[in-house]
Amino acid sequence: MAPTATKRKTSAAFEGGTNVVNLGIGLLDNLDFGYGSGGSTLKPITISYDRGLTAEVGPGTIGVGGLISYAHRKWDDDLKVSFMYFAAKGTYHYDLLQNDQIDTYGGLTLGYARTSVKWDEDTMLGDYDASEGEVKVGFLVGARYFFTEQFGGFIELETGPMSHLSLGLSTRF
Repeated sequence: MAPTATKRKTSAAFEGGTNVVNLGIGLLDNLDFGYGSGGSTLKPITISYDRGLTAEVGPGTIGVGGLISYAHRKWDDDLKVSFMYFAAKGTYHYDLLQNDQIDTYGGLTLGYARTSVKWDEDTMLGDYDASEGEVKVGFLVGARYFFTEQFGGFIELETGPMSHLSLGLSTRF
């Protein structure tokens, strides 16, 4: 009697060789600007890339890629606080809903978060420019829904250094 083969749960939404680029905005963030309210804010903008590996590991597909995020707040022209995050990203895609238009995944990021503060010379403190950074690890879960073969939308919940909830657009090629 032949052994039974395990059916993989990969779908057409994300499989080995699939490339996806996301462009999103962080709706809930954990950024601490630390200088009071007011000013104008650019919420976290993130661009990320995910490529499906062809190696079979369990019932899903492993994805590897990276991301870049940026956000800032300005108070007039005197003070600006900005945040950047560069990270490698690893994901595991599992066809949780068994729908070829939906890609569900979880994963982690490992990267470098940098905070920069700049004061203009016209302030009472004089010119000031400082930055600091640290290595950060984040966990994420997400889903993409593809409206067409190439275009869709995504939502991600994450513990990264900038955003806890991101929404945006995806393109698959």
